[in-house]
Amino acid sequence: KYGGYDVGASGNTTDVVAEFVQACKEYGVRPGAYYCILDPHHEGKLDWTGSISEPYFQLIRQHMTELHTRYPQLFYQLFDIPGKLTAAQRWDLYRLVKQLNPHCLVVMNQTLGISHQNEGRKTQPGAWPTDIVNGEDTLPPATGHDPHVEFDGRRYYLPMESWMPCGPMYAPKDNVHAWFWRPGYMTRPAKELYQLYRDCLTRGANLLLNLAPNTDGLLPSETVTQLEKLTRLIADRPVY
Repeated sequence: KYGGYDVGASGNTTDVVAEFVQACKEYGVRPGAYYCILDPHHEGKLDWTGSISEPYFQLIRQHMTELHTRYPQLFYQLFDIPGKLTAAQRWDLYRLVKQLNPHCLVVMNQTLGISHQNEGRKTQPGAWPTDIVNGEDTLPPATGHDPHVEFDGRRYYLPMESWMPCGPMYAPKDNVHAWFWRPGYMTRPAKELYQLYRDCLTRGANLLLNLAPNTDGLLPSETVTQLEKLTRLIADRPVY
């Protein structure tokens, strides 16, 4: 089990990250960090696909240097919207993290649409290099994940991780579930979450279950109730 903390490009979160890492240590949870390349604050606009400026890229490098120097306990570093970076920039960040924290897994998100299309069978140029091939709101194929994944004509060993939101259906047409809390948000039933857990494990992938805090920074009581039920289901019906 592990916990993830959102380390955005905007603002100083050093004290909060320290508290998060310490809490993970106390509860036996391995900490990880999420970093989104998309940042209207530094880019001046909401631009999902455009390249970023060199000063902004150097700021990202500064953040990664500080983060993985201060917190070598981080075992997982996720970069979201990495397609905004050039191949050279992605390789630079990958090598930087590995240099500072050799045992940290570096994951580049290959995005929702592509996840739905390939179900972890391959990765895409905008999400390379990566240590794990991800499926955003996407389960592994029913036949199971083959970790020998193709990229640029070569095959690599890439385990799969399915990122599944515990929120309700948000966009039925696109089969997309809600990642974030909003008024009226209701957590998916424990039996449904258990099936996601079971499908991931039996198909050879890890499950990353997203939890959505409310505007007070707390998990809603109904979320806690469903998670407690899920815990009992996992204990009563072990997959292996």
